[in-house]
Amino acid sequence: MVGKWHLGSRKKYNPLHYGFDQFFGIPYSVDVGRTRWTETLMVPYDQNAVAQPVLEGQDIVEQPAVLATFTERLTDHATSFISKAVDAGKPFLLYFAFGHAHVPQFRSEKFCDSKFGPYGGAVREMDHYAGQMLKVLEEQGVENNTFVIFTSDNGPWQSLGYMQGGSAGLFRDGKGTTWEGGYRVPAIVRYPPLTNSLEGVHMDQILSSFDIYPTIRHLLAGLETNPSTSDEQDNGKILDGKSFLPLLSSGNRHRDIVINECFFYYKGPNYNETWDITKSPPIRNNSTDKVGLWAVRCGDYKMHFIINPIPYRYRYEDPANYEILKQPFLFNLKTNPEEFPILAVDPSSVEYKTQSEYILGHIRDHLSSFKYPRVNQIARGKRNKYHLCNLAVCVGCTWNCTIPPGFKWD
Repeated sequence: MVGKWHLGSRKKYNPLHYGFDQFFGIPYSVDVGRTRWTETLMVPYDQNAVAQPVLEGQDIVEQPAVLATFTERLTDHATSFISKAVDAGKPFLLYFAFGHAHVPQFRSEKFCDSKFGPYGGAVREMDHYAGQMLKVLEEQGVENNTFVIFTSDNGPWQSLGYMQGGSAGLFRDGKGTTWEGGYRVPAIVRYPPLTNSLEGVHMDQILSSFDIYPTIRHLLAGLETNPSTSDEQDNGKILDGKSFLPLLSSGNRHRDIVINECFFYYKGPNYNETWDITKSPPIRNNSTDKVGLWAVRCGDYKMHFIINPIPYRYRYEDPANYEILKQPFLFNLKTNPEEFPILAVDPSSVEYKTQSEYILGHIRDHLSSFKYPRVNQIARGKRNKYHLCNLAVCVGCTWNCTIPPGFKWD
């Protein structure tokens, strides 16, 4: 695995403890901590934060991270990993998590001349090195036997007035919200045995990153395997995603296939239900708790129970940044992809009643499918900004490079 991890910085959360044999990258986003990158524009840095480290395995090999050469070095490590695997005749899995195009928008000197500014330069650099990875597969003779997925983890970061994180186009808002601008991202898949016949085909399907793992499992099990039985469980554990291989192997019939009938938009620090979904239309409870399930989309229709009313502000800790709706919004995303409230489906209409009953039925099925307590990951705390430091390699790390009393580095 190379690149941005951001799933915990303590040793027990390191990629090496989650099935990866190698790791070269950063433990969190490039905006966390200080880096050797001066062109930050409007992005304010906490000068008391510990410098962003670069890890090889569990060892800090550079601090602060030198972003001007960071992506090139990630590519070098990834290239070496692929070459060694091919030379040894072994299959490989590479997770390459670019630091682009998260703020701050960094890039090497040769990509600093983009007419679209820092963001354009960052995207150009990412495009270049993604192309280099495809070139390596071709040079190693494995391009026809390698399944490649390129996608993003969220929409553009537009909060706090940064506006450096790109545009969501016609979709509303961005990262951290349950509006379409926060979730809708492109995805590109290349696997020549299947995708060559689909060259240039655009598929308008509801897929998510949850579906990547079941898809890979299905591919390894064989295309003839029924995904409904092969991908629902993994050693007795229910998987959240579904294989989308049937979509790729369907040729021109892909429009007749539905991988995910509904998509559930979760947000917030707890799961206390704010709406009584057993009623139709749903009735708002007397609770002011922020619910985990803020919106649901089934087909072309999307229902919002809680929204971020202020553009570019998504922090749920501040009550001013969220609103529990008195009447859930229902949007037809085919006719109103921008999610304009003025164009929302009339709550008194037959359309609203029919679609809300359909969506609420899927919510009930979804919530009843949980066999184990839903663990609140967000409430587990944030202690990742100050304890990863190595004074032996760090440049200017004489401040805040201390481990708090009682902290266990494990």
